[in-house]
Amino acid sequence: MLHALQEAANCHGDRLALLSADRLPDVQLDFDRFGLDTSPFFDFSPRKDLGFSARSLLIVASPSKAATLKLHGVGGSMKDVAIPAGYVDFENAEERIHGYLGALLHKEGFSLKSAPRLPRKAIAAHAGLGRYGRNNTILVSGMGSFLTLNLFFSDLPADGALFEPFARAECCEGCHLCIKNCPTGALSEQSELVEIGRCLTWLNEQGGEFPAWVEPSWHNALIGCTKCQFCCPQNSQFLSEMLTIELDEAESEALLGGKASEELLKKLGMDPFYAAVFRRNLAALRGQ
Repeated sequence: MLHALQEAANCHGDRLALLSADRLPDVQLDFDRFGLDTSPFFDFSPRKDLGFSARSLLIVASPSKAATLKLHGVGGSMKDVAIPAGYVDFENAEERIHGYLGALLHKEGFSLKSAPRLPRKAIAAHAGLGRYGRNNTILVSGMGSFLTLNLFFSDLPADGALFEPFARAECCEGCHLCIKNCPTGALSEQSELVEIGRCLTWLNEQGGEFPAWVEPSWHNALIGCTKCQFCCPQNSQFLSEMLTIELDEAESEALLGGKASEELLKKLGMDPFYAAVFRRNLAALRGQ
């Protein structure tokens, strides 16, 4: 059955791996060994509303293109705005993947439900789908880190599923480009971890004011940060394939005013969660 699921994923341009749900405590140990409090972000227990006994986790990597956002009617003061890979089409990807995997599993008497409160990158690494880059992204063969990860619970048996130990991607050995290009110094040779409180991606995804130490010139994207991924040699082949998303005057003003509609967010293909920070991030870019 796993082979059939992987073949289906491949036919849709995706990559799939499976992890036993029994290994979730071992995944949690990744974070415990660094003394990290994961409770605000992750829940390492199966969803209580599954309606079935979770036996496996299906992790799927989908190619994701970076984008250039073209705004109009903003007085000529706004340059094109970058959106890193992994944000555009995120919402649509989960629905698409659930459609073809769910149909295939249903035919064999199995179920599928999303797993939004689990660490996708850690599970992808342990399932053998990819390896961690120095910048804490997941690198998948043929996708680099220009991808989205979607994760699902299933009652499909996980007999023979891999559990790979934590390992850095071999291509990162001897390469320090992401560290050199990180504007905030969140990456270090001395640590396996990103200093999350200094990571511009993290800061760009949160609400509230930017810390005073953030230099205006560091802002470079509508959401997230492009610096460590755009310089990565594993992503160089994808930079020429960036999407262009053009907004008319009304859509541009709505985005700048923090009033992005559901229709506009669907056009962007982005998680509605981030809509609250678009106005602030655009204001930071305009202030450069």
